[in-house]
Amino acid sequence: MVRTREKKFSRVKTLLDYAVNQGFIARNPAGSVLTEKDQVSSNRKREAFSENDIKKIFLHPHFTKHEWANGHGKREPYRFWLPLATVNIGA
Repeated sequence: MVRTREKKFSRVKTLLDYAVNQGFIARNPAGSVLTEKDQVSSNRKREAFSENDIKKIFLHPHFTKHEWANGHGKREPYRFWLPLATVNIGA
């Protein structure tokens, strides 16, 4: 939404710059307006997990039956956290 607003404002600002250059107006009233920048780039945005998604992840036997701890007798932290990056939420 910020990006769309920024694009539209940029177009208005360009039109007003044109009006100044053509002598229709003395100054661009949008010239000193600062716009809000989006804090997260669009390629980094993600949809939030639904409550159902969260349940699917954390009710998986990997977590509920401590399957992460049963791998070759090692209780390495990555065995718990790594599956969070690879869980198939759509299943």
